[in-house]
Amino acid sequence: MASIVIDVSKHQGLLDWDALAADVDGAIIRMGFGGDSERQDDDKYFFNLDEVRRVGLPFGCYLYSYAGSDAESYSEAQHALRLLPPADELAYPVYLDVEEQSKSYHFRRAIEIWAEVLEPQGYTVGYYSGRYLANQERLYELPYSAWIAEYSDNLHYAHDVDAWQFTSQACYGGYAPLDASYFYIDAKKKEDDDMTIYEPYNGPGETPQSGASIADRVCYIDGYVSSLCAQVAALSAAVETLANAKGADAAAISAAVEDAVKAKLQGLRFTVTDDNR
Repeated sequence: MASIVIDVSKHQGLLDWDALAADVDGAIIRMGFGGDSERQDDDKYFFNLDEVRRVGLPFGCYLYSYAGSDAESYSEAQHALRLLPPADELAYPVYLDVEEQSKSYHFRRAIEIWAEVLEPQGYTVGYYSGRYLANQERLYELPYSAWIAEYSDNLHYAHDVDAWQFTSQACYGGYAPLDASYFYIDAKKKEDDDMTIYEPYNGPGETPQSGASIADRVCYIDGYVSSLCAQVAALSAAVETLANAKGADAAAISAAVEDAVKAKLQGLRFTVTDDNR
């Protein structure tokens, strides 16, 4: 079974971590972006770090990369070292977020430098990227933790991953939209920790959400809602055809049907969330 892990930054504002800790299994906190400058630290990094410590939520960290040269990559690694807590506090790896397409030529080297600098300090390292760019740059050849993004009902990636970011529209702890991922690796277990141990992901074809609780999966329903709404539109077109045949107000009937079904879907999503916290 996979664990639900959110990734957060200043863009989510001041979060209620007590509420979030009741809904998720862990968090990956953004330290900042780019080279080693305090101006590029994430404004909410220390708040989020202090809060996950307080509530006892397993966490890791990440830095958003803009590097296009070795010098810039070394600066990004130093940026991370300046902000990271001691390695033994981290339950998940320290990820380099490589998704700037204009710098994709440097992704592999950036990740190698990230590891070169951080691993000797005791940190487990990894990279985050979208499925397309990870394939294009053959990031799967690198021996580091892979966290891959694809917003779909399944991850279509023919290589081992430690985590799959499956949505940017999750709702946990009363907050939305949030990025959410399935993590298939065990969070590092401390001596006094009762943390649940999860089975590893065995590759494409497995349905990770099959063993999860409704509370864990509820926001993942959003993807299905979009698909269902498309089907509702097709149904509305059929209703309009029938209404025309009967001489009724076809457009009004079609709109009413579509609005009613969408409202029911929306209500279902939030009802399930409230009942399973």
